[in-house]
Amino acid sequence: MFKGKRRVVHGVLEVAFILSVVGFVGTGSGCRRTSQYPVEPIIDSVHLSSRWVRAGNDTLLIFIYVRDGDGDLGRAPTDTTRDLFVQDLRTGFTYTYQMPMVDPVASYRGVEATIVVEFVNLLLCRPGFREDSTRLEIWLRDRAGHESNRVRTDVIRIGCL
Repeated sequence: MFKGKRRVVHGVLEVAFILSVVGFVGTGSGCRRTSQYPVEPIIDSVHLSSRWVRAGNDTLLIFIYVRDGDGDLGRAPTDTTRDLFVQDLRTGFTYTYQMPMVDPVASYRGVEATIVVEFVNLLLCRPGFREDSTRLEIWLRDRAGHESNRVRTDVIRIGCL
């Protein structure tokens, strides 16, 4: 299992990012020479650790389940290209991240991965609201430049202070 962790600061807000590869083209298919998936990354689903957060206090985990036929997800530490995008549909702001590189030798047959994005105090309320809500739209791009499908989360309710 490959794990990477990266901390990025946006203003005064801290964001942590984790990528975990959970398997190479599924259990028992490691001997195949070609992938059953297309070369474009596919986001199968997105799940949230909670559908309610307190503005400025809570961490929200976003679990992104993705497949990629040629396994070219993530970037080398020396590459500064951003390849994971999370847009707050309420504000239009897009958070950008750099995924750690999946081992190209082990992933030449394709990869299934769970990407976990940790939002630490990032969902804030608009002025004058007692409760707010939003949805997030998520997509990614592999090293070849193939863009995935875009997936939206369920509504996230934000309790204002």
